[in-house]
Amino acid sequence: MLCDRCHYLVHEGGFTVEGEAPGGLVFRDPDGRALCACGVPPALPDDPVAALQVEHAARGLAIDAWTSEIRWWGEPLDLDWAVHGLMRPRRPAGATVPGAVT
Repeated sequence: MLCDRCHYLVHEGGFTVEGEAPGGLVFRDPDGRALCACGVPPALPDDPVAALQVEHAARGLAIDAWTSEIRWWGEPLDLDWAVHGLMRPRRPAGATVPGAVT
């Protein structure tokens, strides 16, 4: 089971896949060099959707029909704001922001 691009590369681009699923697969480029060794995928619970919903609820995530709604309407990008956000040091998990209202 490969994505469309990888499927094309195996059939048309000279790439190969060796091994047996679900673990031990090795992808090779046309020159025979190994690209990666793929491990065994994690075991899924009996009801993965329910497990994911419980995990999301524990993290305070609410995913609904509006989650992927577009919130940009074509206004110009504020580069100063974008770079400031990217360059800001990351806080360790659980750290609080001084003066923040929680």
